[in-house]
Amino acid sequence: MKRFLLMMAALLVFNTAQAAKFEIIDETGGLSDPTPFTPVGKNYATTLGEARRNAIEYAAQQWGRKLHSNVPIKVSVRYRSSLGGSLGWAYAKDVVANFPNAPKANMAYPIALANAMAGYDLDQANFDIGMLLPADTNFYLGLDGRNGSKPDLVTVVMHELGHGLGFGSAVYAAGANKGERRVALDGVAYDDIFSSLLYRESDLKPFFELPASERLNPSNLMRITKDRKAHRNIYSGSHWQPVLSPSSARLMLPSNNLYGTFYSKHDATPELEV
Repeated sequence: MKRFLLMMAALLVFNTAQAAKFEIIDETGGLSDPTPFTPVGKNYATTLGEARRNAIEYAAQQWGRKLHSNVPIKVSVRYRSSLGGSLGWAYAKDVVANFPNAPKANMAYPIALANAMAGYDLDQANFDIGMLLPADTNFYLGLDGRNGSKPDLVTVVMHELGHGLGFGSAVYAAGANKGERRVALDGVAYDDIFSSLLYRESDLKPFFELPASERLNPSNLMRITKDRKAHRNIYSGSHWQPVLSPSSARLMLPSNNLYGTFYSKHDATPELEV
């Protein structure tokens, strides 16, 4: 399926906020695996677990330099024996609306972004981003991007963190509620900020005006834009606000969700390939 690039630069609008810090939580022991490791590509770890952590933390630092938040972003990392061929998966743990300093009323925001806007942790008992990684994949664990034919863990994690930060539609991807709005922390299902920017290219119908059965239909070509009057900015007046180039960009809908593929490069502006 043909893909299109959406260039995203995270612009920061509040000088009082500091660069975002990520807290990496090792949920399953994958980051403490004692298997011996030979240092490679500026990753000087001596065990596999340490090497994985170094790569994940390096990827998080690339995002952290681009984002402002006074609230640490908690990332739960779980290694599984296999993800069925997938290189990784991540999601925002919660979405939340009507919090202090929310730019729009009755609009759901991913928890990490909402925390940054509110200035404090709105859900202290939980992590903000959940990430799954496969233990059976032979990742390149260097930090220099010279991965050759191996999948690069830094790139994969940068990709997945993008989804966890909110670059994805907060609707149910499967099951009886597929395409329906995700329920926020207060128990109400609101439109989410990312999806509120989407519309179907064929008839310019906004995402949430489509029937739930059509929202994740892979035959639909969606577009995201900053130029439509009702969709001025993805995170209006907020801490991470992408600049789109060109003024609108296409999104292809995969068969199971809206996320597409997040593509990042070391020491480069994150890009979204969908």
